[in-house]
Formats: sequence, structure tokens, C-alpha cells
Amino acid sequence: MDIRELLELRSSRLNADFLADKIEEDTDIFDVVWEVVLEDSDPVSMRAAWSLVIFSKKHPYFIESRIPDIVEILPKVKSTGVIRCLLNMLTLAPVPENQSGILFDYCFGVIESVSSEIAHKAYAMTILYNISEVEPELKPELIALLEAQLHDESTGVGARAMILINQLYKDLGMPVRLSR
Repeated sequence: MDIRELLELRSSRLNADFLADKIEEDTDIFDVVWEVVLEDSDPVSMRAAWSLVIFSKKHPYFIESRIPDIVEILPKVKSTGVIRCLLNMLTLAPVPENQSGILFDYCFGVIESVSSEIAHKAYAMTILYNISEVEPELKPELIALLEAQLHDESTGVGARAMILINQLYKDLGMPVRLSR
């Protein structure tokens, strides 16, 4: 069975894990799966991206060379499932300095948008925090953005924002806010 046939089967964690294991056995398969992700055609591209997330969680160093590609294509991707997976992958590895500005702006926009999915916002928050670890002068701006999310209709977004706000306060030597 080839990769595309596997991806066209019913979506399941078992299939995603199977493909991630195949990538571990032969990392050249990563490129094949990546090409399917780039097609941005649901549901196959989302399934391919999910397999890459599973693989990347085991081997985050492997995606470091792909980060510029991910940052470049992310604003063009239409599939919400692919966006979610790409953002998830970006939380796993350090962002190159020359990509951090573009990614910061993209993630800032995701968080500010009322139409962004909850998972997209949560991953974007983590990415922004990771960038602020390398560029600490961004921490106050990130605190302001996250504080604006505390009253979001989603408990998950508010909770994630609170966790990161408390960490940012600690990072800056400020008293921690304990709750929303």
C-alpha cells in the first residue's frame, strides 16, 4: 500500500501512528508525506499533517530544517486541520531568528482574530511565548495580548493565556496573577 492509499483510508489514530512509524523507519517518507500536506486538500492533507505531528513529537530536531517552509506556507493554507498541525509542529522546535518576526505577526493575528479556532489560538500563544524566550523585549507586548484573551468565550483559551501570563510575570520578576 502506498502513502496516498493509506491516507485515503478512514482517519484514525492507529493509521496516523502507523505512518509516523514508517517515517521513523525511513525518513525519506517524510518528504512524500510533506508533499501531501502541501496539497492542502482535506481530508488527506490533514491526515498527512497529523502523522507528521506524531513523528515530530518523537523527533523535534527533524523539523527544524522545515520551519522556514512551514512559516512560508502557513498564511496560505486553507485547511484548518493542516493549520492546527503546522502550528503544533512549530511549538516543538526553536524558531530561527530570521523567521521569528514573520511568525510572531502571524500568531499575533491568529490570537486577535475572533474567527480563529481554539486550538490555533492555544498553539499560537505557545509559539509567541517561545519566541519571547529568545527575544525578551517582546514579553510585555505578549502579556498585553494574552490579558486581552482572558475574557474569551473559550475556557481553554483563557486558561492557556493565564498559564502563560503567570510564566511571563515570573520571567519579568513581577508578582504572579493566580487566576482569571
